[in-house]
This record gives sequence, structure tokens and C-alpha cells, in this order.
Amino acid sequence: MDGMAGAFAFMDFENDRLIYNPLEPRPKYSANSDSFADGFVTTDDSWVNLWTAGPNEILGWRTTSQGKGVKAFGKMISGTEQFSKCMATHALKAVCRVNDGDNISNLVSNLASGFERDNYNFKHLFAQASLACAGD
Repeated sequence: MDGMAGAFAFMDFENDRLIYNPLEPRPKYSANSDSFADGFVTTDDSWVNLWTAGPNEILGWRTTSQGKGVKAFGKMISGTEQFSKCMATHALKAVCRVNDGDNISNLVSNLASGFERDNYNFKHLFAQASLACAGD
């Protein structure tokens, strides 16, 4: 049902511990397989992003829409426009003590663009946020 779930096929949490086995998908991926015998069978950690159209298009997808494993999945998520804006908002809230109601959209956009230009450098993002606060 979820084309991106395969990214986590080799992982599970048991007793607050991460279980990873790259040889076969975790048992939860075949649970209730007798309920719908013709259903999808997860055989590896490949995934496809079906969110690029429709309501989730707002995330601003810019990278590949398919891959294998959690690392590729994370790269796809961190490549969205909204990831950069979320991190810029987080930096502003942490450093400047701004609120959700404050009109900071232009500042967030500028910080997000700089964050991307700086190869997603969090130290530099927080430094730029502090300079933006000092400029108020």
C-alpha cells in the first residue's frame, strides 16, 4: 500500500533495539499474507515515491523518486524544499525565540536557500539565524 515502506524492509525495533538483517525482509512484511494471496510480496528494500503528485506535492520533491534502502530514502526526504524550510524554522525558533504566529516566511526562505547553498551545514544555518535575529 505504501510504496516507500520497502526502504525499511530489513529493519525493525524489538525491545527498544534496532534489528537489522540485510538478507531478508523482517517478518512484519509478510504478516497476514494468507488474507490476500495475490498481494505484494516484499523481497528487498527497494521503494518508490508515489507522493510526487497530489496533496504531498507541496513538499517540493527535487530528487529521485525511487531507490533502495534507508540511506537513499533519507537523501530523497532531505532533498525536498520543505526539509530546508523546516530546518531554517527550527534554527530560528531555537536561536531567536520566534513563534509560529510571527511573520518569518521571507526570513525562513532566505535561510533555507543559504542552508542548501552551504551543503546543508547546520552550524552555518544556526550562525546565519543568529545574525538574522541580531538584525531585528
